[in-house]
Parts: sequence; C-alpha cells; structure tokens
Amino acid sequence: MATLQHVAVEMAPGKNLRDMTDAAYTAAGVARHVVMTVPSFMCAAAVAAMTNFVATVPEPLYDAVGLTLRLRTIPAPIPPFSVPMKLCWHELWNRLPGPSHRLGHHDLVFSSVYDLPSQTMPRCRYSGAT
Repeated sequence: MATLQHVAVEMAPGKNLRDMTDAAYTAAGVARHVVMTVPSFMCAAAVAAMTNFVATVPEPLYDAVGLTLRLRTIPAPIPPFSVPMKLCWHELWNRLPGPSHRLGHHDLVFSSVYDLPSQTMPRCRYSGAT
C-alpha cells in the first residue's frame, strides 16, 4: 500500500480540518505516499482514472462514476467509516421565498451522491484506474 501513489482530498484548504481518510489509514497503521491533493472526491476519482495514482473515495461516488471512469476497486486496508455531512449555504438564501429555494441545486447534487437521510457516507473504497 505504501508503494502506491495516493491522491488526497482537502475540501477546505487552509482551514485546518481533519482529514478523515488520512486518520483512518493512520489508525490502521497504514502509510500512504500522497503525491497530489485535490479539492473533492470527484476530482480524486478523475485523477485516478487518468493516471496510475489511487484514491480512496466514498462508495456511493464510486457506484455512480466508477464504471464510466473505468475504475476498479481493491480491498481497503482500513475498516469502513462514516463521515458526518453538514450542508451550509449563504444567509442570502434564507431571505428568498419558499423552502425549495433555500438550498438551491445543492440538495439535488448531494442527494444523487450521498445518502442524505443518514447524513453519512456509508463506506469508502480504495479505487484505482484499470
């Protein structure tokens, strides 16, 4: 695992947020050689598809784009884990009429990739290009 080149995801650069994927690898005693950092799991999947790098992505994302991007999975050396999901928006949206306008298109994007009722990403899989 340490010999593979990993793509890490940092969704809020400079905000000192905990990297849950890195924490899971560290807790399992698995070293990663991170060669690139991207701002989203979708970017990580795309990079894995176009390079010989590997990326750990949420299973629902893999299920949605894995076949199209020609990704394959290998067993992850870490146990499945959940990541709390929190939606946020600018206060301007609170002043617009009707609840359907409050989240705009974001609710559609998140509901297609993540399981909103449980507000978690159920599992992560270790994915790499075929």
